[in-house]
Amino acid sequence: MRVVFWFLFLLYGTSGADEKATSVADANRTSITGDKLDLLTTKDGHRFLCVGNVVVTGVNLRMTCEELDVLSHRKPTKREKNPGAAPGRVAVIVAKGKVKIEQEGRRAFAGKATIDVATGIITLEESPVVWDERGKVTGETIILERGKRRAEVRGGPDARPKVILPPLPDLGFGPKGGKEEDE
Repeated sequence: MRVVFWFLFLLYGTSGADEKATSVADANRTSITGDKLDLLTTKDGHRFLCVGNVVVTGVNLRMTCEELDVLSHRKPTKREKNPGAAPGRVAVIVAKGKVKIEQEGRRAFAGKATIDVATGIITLEESPVVWDERGKVTGETIILERGKRRAEVRGGPDARPKVILPPLPDLGFGPKGGKEEDE
């Protein structure tokens, strides 16, 4: 059985607002589907663990993996003052197993991806590869920063950083017509 949930729906509940407004809000929410979902609520926040054929869709995002762990933190002072208040925001997302992330103009593959939502940093590990219209990079760890179009590629004993770019134009060195000229 597949489980579908919307973060904001589960975290904030429903309010009886106009269905049309809800439909518009749903279009901007992040949806996660998978074969199994476990939810653990503690005094500090929520942990969603989604396992099996996981698919995440959001604004300009589609991600697939075998397991997804989502942690959110509560804001206790708000909840104490108003029990219906939002329990907080997503803090960290960890995707494991055949991770594939697709956005417009870019895609990435890795064995593991850790997303720090507050800083906008995505750390790809376990044979990561990132492609965009300019080329392809590989390494042991690739760190992407939201909004900066910047990637830090780190090497290690198993994988040196590597970039593959489109072909360079002929720079004019070497033989003309197949034979080198004598000076």
